[in-house]
Amino acid sequence: MHNICENELIHSAQQGSEDAFAELLRRSRPRLWRAAIGILKNPEEAEDAIQNATWKAWQHLEGFRQDSSFNTWLTSIVVNQARMRLRELRRARVVSIDDAPEDGIAPLRQIADSALDPEQNCSGRELRRALNREIGRLPRQLRQIMLLYVENRSMPEAADTLGLSVAAAKTRLFRARQELHNRMRRYTELPAVAA
Repeated sequence: MHNICENELIHSAQQGSEDAFAELLRRSRPRLWRAAIGILKNPEEAEDAIQNATWKAWQHLEGFRQDSSFNTWLTSIVVNQARMRLRELRRARVVSIDDAPEDGIAPLRQIADSALDPEQNCSGRELRRALNREIGRLPRQLRQIMLLYVENRSMPEAADTLGLSVAAAKTRLFRARQELHNRMRRYTELPAVAA
């Protein structure tokens, strides 16, 4: 796999080869890391941005036309994910001084309400990582529909993307959610869902 040229790997990955896609990711990894950490300045957040970008890339790989290198294409997705996450973090933490009443109570209350304590923040990040990992481990058909669902695609749009009827897409999503729910039980107190 190490000696295969990028174009061959891309073609194989577009045909569904997870090994080829993994090799493309391995080759791109240093550049992706530099891009994400440069924006987010936080290793955990950078890793999450790379994971999210990786799944988006896998989901949209068929649309990659090689106008640029795979590395450049994937890096642009990572940069977009990292910037979106940075905006979310800033929105959650920033309170304008101009909005403060003279006694300053309201902004302090907003900060306390909007920021999780460190323990919650840590466990939330670990749970998000576990969720991302388990989505990646779903069988391909279930993973595809779940990724479209995570991206807030409409059912008709998801069905069209996968070449399914809307009813078949809904059934597949139901199965994917059941499977993911049961896989996540090891990380949470969720009860099992019957098939």
